[in-house]
Amino acid sequence: MRLTTDACRVMYEFLIQLPPIRGWRCPPSKHVNFSIVRDPNMYGDYSPDPHTIRLSSKKIAHLDTALKTMAHEIVHLKLYKDKSAVWDQHGPEFQALAHDVAKTMGWDHLEF
Repeated sequence: MRLTTDACRVMYEFLIQLPPIRGWRCPPSKHVNFSIVRDPNMYGDYSPDPHTIRLSSKKIAHLDTALKTMAHEIVHLKLYKDKSAVWDQHGPEFQALAHDVAKTMGWDHLEF
């Protein structure tokens, strides 16, 4: 798969239309910056102010991995939007949301 910012935008819009993410009231893609990086040390990351999601073309070669990574970063966005002090961590708050997403999508929550 060739990652592009347009593909990221489409994946994001797709995922925010599905439960449980649909209920989170995430911002539309026009309010999120997307970028592709070539970092071999990460799959993706989220940073706020402004909302920015980056995916790494060095780690992501398949659509399945891209969708899971995008969903992972959307969980961070939701935590930030909800003013969680641990929005950038993978503790119990993150794990609970990630587990719900993985279960609904039919993904292994341990891959999240």
